[in-house]
Amino acid sequence: MKTAEVITRKIPISEFKTHCTELLRSVENGGPPIQITRHGKVIGRFTKEEGTQPQSVAEWIGSGRGTATFSPDYDPEAPAFDYDDWEMHKE
Repeated sequence: MKTAEVITRKIPISEFKTHCTELLRSVENGGPPIQITRHGKVIGRFTKEEGTQPQSVAEWIGSGRGTATFSPDYDPEAPAFDYDDWEMHKE
C-alpha cells in the first residue's frame, strides 16, 4: 500500500512576513503545509487542522460528553444552595 507524500513549502521568514495572509489562506483552503525558515533552519510550521473544530452547536455541546464526573453523594434533585446561605435571608 502506498502512502501519500505531503509536499511542504519552505518559505523564508522575510517572504512569510510579506505574504502572511495569502500564505495562511492557501493552507486554510487545502494548500500544502508551510515551513517558515530563518537562515535555512525551520522555525515554525503551518498545517490545516482537520476535524478538531465541531461543525455545529449540537456537535460542540456533545463534544463534552463523558468528561464530567460527579461525586457519589451528588443528588440532582437537591437545591444548589441552602436557603440560609443567601445574605438577604439572614437576620
